[in-house]
Amino acid sequence: MDPSQFQKQYEAIISIIEGNVDGNDDEEAYFASAYFRYQFQMIARLLDTASLRLDSIESSEKCPEFTILTQAGYQERLRSPFCSPLPVILFGSNDPTYCPLIGLALWLEYTFSEGRELVFETSNTSTGTAEAKVRKIKNLACRILSDVQRSTEFINTLEDLGLDLDRNRTCGVWNGVRMLAAKAAVGMGLCPRDLDYRTERNLLRKRSYDDYSEDEDCFSFSNINVGCALCKGGPVGYKVKPDSKISDSWILQNVVPNISSKLNRAEQRNAVLVLGKALLWKVFEDSSNYVPAEISQRIRRAYNQVLHAGDEELHAGDDSTEAGDNPIKKVPLVLRHRRSDYTVVIEEEQSTNRFSLYI
Repeated sequence: MDPSQFQKQYEAIISIIEGNVDGNDDEEAYFASAYFRYQFQMIARLLDTASLRLDSIESSEKCPEFTILTQAGYQERLRSPFCSPLPVILFGSNDPTYCPLIGLALWLEYTFSEGRELVFETSNTSTGTAEAKVRKIKNLACRILSDVQRSTEFINTLEDLGLDLDRNRTCGVWNGVRMLAAKAAVGMGLCPRDLDYRTERNLLRKRSYDDYSEDEDCFSFSNINVGCALCKGGPVGYKVKPDSKISDSWILQNVVPNISSKLNRAEQRNAVLVLGKALLWKVFEDSSNYVPAEISQRIRRAYNQVLHAGDEELHAGDDSTEAGDNPIKKVPLVLRHRRSDYTVVIEEEQSTNRFSLYI
């Protein structure tokens, strides 16, 4: 199958899921949007995506201002104490449909509750043992995707692409999300060896040349390289505009207060800020009322007060949400190779207003 055709199927799935939301209470839609965005970026199975734990979300040492680290569980296949998955780096994507940061930020801020351990727990999957919860989450994702496949809008997408309807309705598109991610990365010139560090890398048979290479160095390069390739339109970072008058503490308190209260370890602070900036950007770019009204109005009201601080016309208790321009900008990230070392350094190129990731 042509990768571009399947890519359009994936985009149709996300569009159908998010198109059913109008700012009201729709837990399943926010769940599915975040779930499938993350699955694509991780090149993971449904079950492995479902096992993502909150305590695995951490700040990235390589480029903490723009990226986060996560680690899917692969728990069903991990039986050896010497076999554990490596953390995977996540970038923002220029195409919001492929951006895992937006999906995770909105989902976590919308649904956080006490005693939660798994990222994708919902009100209907929060009971039972850890393994039972993972299975319930995976089954929920399967059911939602199956419903999308049977929708008229999705069938019309297949017809427009000239695809075999019977074949595509019987095979699982959730498998194709993983297939799409792998094909997209290989289409960017990456080899399967690079993908090993993105998915079940520790579960594969050791190769002879592993003995002659520094594992951490290979992981750093391949991890970031694949992460960039999976971002349609290129990887981006969410950066606060200098004239926005907002600080890191303001973002934590007003944009992602629920996330920051739960992910409160020191090594998670930058990760929470990255998610907060992604959500803040989405709120001001949301023309379809996809962001829940409660979250959107809370953030806009808080930013409006920042803009009018000291303004006598802004009275206490003013509920105005007209906060002006977006205080966050998307900055393109460029991957550059520097073979003298494998340390990622972020430098701003004033001439192009891009950030270079030197490896």
